Amino acid sequence: MAQARHPLTLRGLTGYLRRRVAEDDDSRAAAALARLAQEGAAGADPADWYGLLTASTDEPVIDPADEEAVVRVSPSRIEAFEQSPLIWFVDQVAGGSKSLAAGIGTIVHAAMESVSTDPEAEPTVEALARVSEERWKELRFEAPWIEQRERRALETKLDGLADYLRRFESRDGHELVGAEAGFSFRQGRAQVNGSIDRVERDGDGTLLVIDLKTGKYPVRAADMPTHAQMAAYQLALVRGSVDGLGAPGDGAPEEGSPEAGAPGDEAPEGGALGDGSLVDGALGGGAPVGGALGRGAPLGGARGGGAPDAGALEEGVSLGAADADATDAGSGIVHRGAALLYVAKGDREGRFTLRVQDPLDDEALADIARRIEAVAEGMAAAEFSGVAAPEERDNQNRYEYRIQLIKAVSE
Repeated sequence: MAQARHPLTLRGLTGYLRRRVAEDDDSRAAAALARLAQEGAAGADPADWYGLLTASTDEPVIDPADEEAVVRVSPSRIEAFEQSPLIWFVDQVAGGSKSLAAGIGTIVHAAMESVSTDPEAEPTVEALARVSEERWKELRFEAPWIEQRERRALETKLDGLADYLRRFESRDGHELVGAEAGFSFRQGRAQVNGSIDRVERDGDGTLLVIDLKTGKYPVRAADMPTHAQMAAYQLALVRGSVDGLGAPGDGAPEEGSPEAGAPGDEAPEGGALGDGSLVDGALGGGAPVGGALGRGAPLGGARGGGAPDAGALEEGVSLGAADADATDAGSGIVHRGAALLYVAKGDREGRFTLRVQDPLDDEALADIARRIEAVAEGMAAAEFSGVAAPEERDNQNRYEYRIQLIKAVSE
């Protein structure tokens, strides 16, 4: 094995010596660091090292003995917590930053809602672009070329979204009955709050939940049956918890009630703009999680239209098949499951990609309920584990997460 090159800068040498001390307990490296610290070299004194202070508390986030305490669970974060409790903690509790992509995602959501709920608007790229342009100035870019790149990417997303909306409106008897439709329900200790991007009704009265995604890489079709966010939406739907869809008194609690929590505890993909500002490409703080779109449009059918052709659905899934429907005996709601709508990348049938989760049976609904309860217990805990060696392109390699795990720094 080739010997590592000796660092050529003081900063590099300090880091090299720190690693030798942390990983090999090298006494010579420790002595060299002490000498550098005496001379005031930055980072040489262990008093300046990250991760050496004792924990400020070892108490759980929520007292397990308090039976009245609830844990707020966002459906979009269930799988994130299951994959890495540490990442969830950094993002949700320790003030993780929001990305430029998240801000753009929120703008696309706003454009979709504006065009979908305006009876006078046509579902065209131009109409969506006008709404997007009004919000574009709220973004901040580090360089002009980055803005140019993101504008081109936005055009692709709006093109895919317009294609979906045109197909939706091309068939008779279909209507949008919910835009940013809020819901809230209790599951054990968990208080599950969220909002659904679109609730569509077919000509025969069955419902389909749609969640807009602006990322480039669709979820694998094979993973859809257990997709936690979509399963949680189905659970809310069959329980009659979605605003305006359940029987009176059976749906979500009144806004402002303890069960409802903060207005809209789940943002659309990309987060909420909140106060309407985006600083340096990150979402403005202090926003009520639930999105700039609020609690949602009245669920009375804002405008008519039609669903995508069956052939445009993933791998030939037909939403018109009678045996694909599910009826909840309690709420009387007939639905055809839930779907992820990806607009950044098309498939062989159109400029968008649809990933469908078929209606869940009782066993699958019970499974997502158990997952929600388990996640809530984990979120209330005192410790949050992470993946020590994530794959190279894994999101967990981002600095704000890795800094918590790198041995030479944190131990």
